[in-house]
Amino acid sequence: MKRLLLVLAVTACGGGAPKPAPVPVVEDTKPEPPPEPAKPPEPPKPPEPKALDVSVGATTATAKLVAAGKGKRAKLLLAPKAGDKQTIEVAMDFSATAGAKDAPKSQVIPTIVLTGDVEVKTADSGGAAYSFVVAGIDARDVPGASIHSEQIKPVIAALAGLHIDGTVTPNGTAGAINLHLMTADPMAQSALELVRLALPGWPVLPTEPIGVGAKWAVKSTARVADKLEVSLETTYELTAHTGASWTVKGTTKVTGADQAMEGGKISGISGTGTIEATITDGALYPAYKSTLETKFTATEPSKGSSETSSATPAKSESYDLVIGGAVTIK
Repeated sequence: MKRLLLVLAVTACGGGAPKPAPVPVVEDTKPEPPPEPAKPPEPPKPPEPKALDVSVGATTATAKLVAAGKGKRAKLLLAPKAGDKQTIEVAMDFSATAGAKDAPKSQVIPTIVLTGDVEVKTADSGGAAYSFVVAGIDARDVPGASIHSEQIKPVIAALAGLHIDGTVTPNGTAGAINLHLMTADPMAQSALELVRLALPGWPVLPTEPIGVGAKWAVKSTARVADKLEVSLETTYELTAHTGASWTVKGTTKVTGADQAMEGGKISGISGTGTIEATITDGALYPAYKSTLETKFTATEPSKGSSETSSATPAKSESYDLVIGGAVTIK
């Protein structure tokens, strides 16, 4: 609307010229606009991904030479140099059968494959410190697998950028290993547990000079799934030595004492395993493959009083775990 001007003439009293009165300006009024609707509160931001670390305890092992072998003898030791690099592929397999003896159920997981470069950070007469940086992650179908490889890939994708850092002595005894992810999503913990369970290591070697046909026995302890304590006795043999290449084969026997676990009892621990490795002088990682089968019985205690009809009898289930690992040099 146009502005309205109201002019009022006022004559001054007494002498002098008349003066115009002030001219007020009157504005047309407009209705106030309605208030803007309140904005809904912003949803909370998801938590920032955090770093995740999982550790593997150091190996405790003793090696005893049984037979020195024939021909020219030499010491078989891991002797990499600081700065040495290898490109490797690590493949891991898992299967488990569990349940009552008359109705066991099996689960087989596709092969998990990690590829990347391993670098020797430091090396001296006491051993080497190394770092393996995972650059590629894959899964491969295996016969009898419970799920397809495509189903497990979203889980293991959480391993992108995984760093595996550890130490190893010249005779192959592994020190503590740390698995580190800079950023970890909800799938990362499960994926790291799978790697920790089946990450392959090294054959443990004698410190004495040996020739082809040499045999030695290694005793060690391990924790299956980080819980079940077992004893391992592996008998190794040097089956070939040509130039810088040494081929070692071994068989493992698994035993274990009865032990309490999560309110129940583990008994009847047994199992077998195989190892084959081709070690190259001066290299950190050998070409390597192994399998380890562990069997046991888990018994839950009875519940309630045996004098009442509501008592629940003890329940037993048999378990058969098979873990396989392989290292391929690229």
